[in-house]
Amino acid sequence: MEDNPYGSLDGLLLLIQDMLIDTNGRVVPTHLTRDIQARMFIKNDRGLLDRIVVSEYELSRRSLLSSPTRGGFLEFSEKAPVYFPASGNDYFFASPQFTRRGLDFPLLVTLRRRCEGCHGPGVTAIFSVGTTIAVLNQPSFTILDPRANVHGFYVARSKQERDDFKALQQQK
Repeated sequence: MEDNPYGSLDGLLLLIQDMLIDTNGRVVPTHLTRDIQARMFIKNDRGLLDRIVVSEYELSRRSLLSSPTRGGFLEFSEKAPVYFPASGNDYFFASPQFTRRGLDFPLLVTLRRRCEGCHGPGVTAIFSVGTTIAVLNQPSFTILDPRANVHGFYVARSKQERDDFKALQQQK
């Protein structure tokens, strides 16, 4: 496998938090993380990327009540069966696939294959730093204050500006 261009990184986490619509009809982020997707970079003795291990953790009310010390998360390995998304940011359950015939049946794949659908073979593509890597030797990061939920409010504003959300608002 190729050298890891993100040599200082040991892994990545994608946290998915729920959004709500408040009493004024605005989209607002919650502080509830319901899903965590993880990619861990396993390096060889020379510090070069050997492989990437994919896993996912999903918040489960049942697990939280039955085993509170585990934090309520269920762990899924990279071989776990999941549905293939219809697009890169599709986190819906069992989305129909777009084929030459139009909408077709959902496709059950492994978690690793679902990740490869967006991040390519080997799940090596990293979107959040992909544009900076060609310019800089190492990616630069801005550390956001989690209490301010900066990214959550950014995503909420983006969703609120979408045509499908505006159409939903018209149906009041």
